[in-house]
Amino acid sequence: VWLEAGQQQVVSFTAGAAGELSLPAPAVAAERPAATNLTLRVPADASVWIAGQPTTRTGAVRRFSTSALAAGQTWEDYEVRVVSVVDGREREVVRKLTLTGGAEMELALDPASAADVAATASLAP
Repeated sequence: VWLEAGQQQVVSFTAGAAGELSLPAPAVAAERPAATNLTLRVPADASVWIAGQPTTRTGAVRRFSTSALAAGQTWEDYEVRVVSVVDGREREVVRKLTLTGGAEMELALDPASAADVAATASLAP
């Protein structure tokens, strides 16, 4: 008797008789993408690039989500770039992150901040 997944069958055995019963292998659950969320706190007028792509969201708090990663899978060197005008000059901050599938991450980046500007200056050639 061969049973397809979801089918039921009553099988009787007699002592001493030979018989064969084949059961389907259990379905292996494919790794499903997990919602991975990134919240950025940036100057409201800043331009933001994520993984090399410009974004269209605006405001001081910007939320991004991807389902490109399975739960627990990581994306190394995920680049976030924030550009805004500070004292009449365009300044930028670049951070490389490691995203983990299914995780929530929050990051504040402000080119006007002394710590962020120093980090950006160290990245310049």
